[in-house]
Amino acid sequence: MAPTFALLEDSNRHLNDTRKLTQIMSERGYLFFRNLVPRKRVQAVGREMTAVLKRYGFVDPAATSAPTWSGKMPAGAELAATGRLMKAINRVRSYRDLILKGEHVRLLGKIMDGQIFSWTENVDRGIRVYLPGEAEYSLGGTKIANVTPAHQDYYHFRVPNYLTAWIPLIDIDESTGGLAIVAGTHRDGYYEHWFRGSEYLGVPEDSEEAQKWARTGAVPATGDLKSGSDSRTWLRENYRMGDVLVFHPLILHRGLRNRSDKIRLSADVRYQLKGTPTFWRARHTHLYSKAFEADLRKCVGRLGLEEQVAQNVSDMIYVEGPRRGEDLEARVNAKLSAIVA
Repeated sequence: MAPTFALLEDSNRHLNDTRKLTQIMSERGYLFFRNLVPRKRVQAVGREMTAVLKRYGFVDPAATSAPTWSGKMPAGAELAATGRLMKAINRVRSYRDLILKGEHVRLLGKIMDGQIFSWTENVDRGIRVYLPGEAEYSLGGTKIANVTPAHQDYYHFRVPNYLTAWIPLIDIDESTGGLAIVAGTHRDGYYEHWFRGSEYLGVPEDSEEAQKWARTGAVPATGDLKSGSDSRTWLRENYRMGDVLVFHPLILHRGLRNRSDKIRLSADVRYQLKGTPTFWRARHTHLYSKAFEADLRKCVGRLGLEEQVAQNVSDMIYVEGPRRGEDLEARVNAKLSAIVA
């Protein structure tokens, strides 16, 4: 069943009422702010990143204000965090300044009532680059489509006490896609997240899609809440530079297809109160985390396990995280023995 769309509700009128913002977050699971960050500040980030993309041939040399796509497709893992392009983009100084000292960080400090910890992996994971069309690439041993599937951030980071801030770095209209969420899903629980081998499918739209995936060999890797039969109402906006969308780790969200002639740029970063419990990835770079995930998937893949068992073993070890000097294969076999027993 095709998703239906409505508009996000703006919370700007409550900017000086922390109690009301906290209430809205509790009820809806998200806060959307127009022009929270000065547009010029975000434009500076977008310009620097566009210059990097030009240098690597992805932006039309004649483009001035918007990152118009040149038509170049990524070679290998060029758009993965390990590629030279993404490493260069993540080194943009204005971006690092934005995620550490942006107006949204101060606001989150008020909402969370304390000093904010910006996750370590924000620095080399936060930027999202989406080309027009249907391209796919591999990331951490997992095949990813050029549009992020429906999911909850809790799947990737298994603690409940952080918030994600999504920041458009160019103006994003309906043709450029952007982000869509389903309000209130943070109160539902943790949905099943599906894989087909190394392909991450995310959360099915409804039970019909789940059955379709299952017929092609896909299985739920983790999660305890099945999708129902009713189609969800997704919320989106025509985003502008300076807007910020903040949401709960259990909010269901997805990327929308980029059907424009531009490269879509956005930041996707996480914050929590300093000193509170966190997930292992919060204190490591994205490159470190993805290297561990890739090693884990290779190790499990060599065993030739039945798909559901392979996903269960992978998820158990992923949640625990890497251990210094460990024999990963021995750890996988120990988990497997525990499951069989």
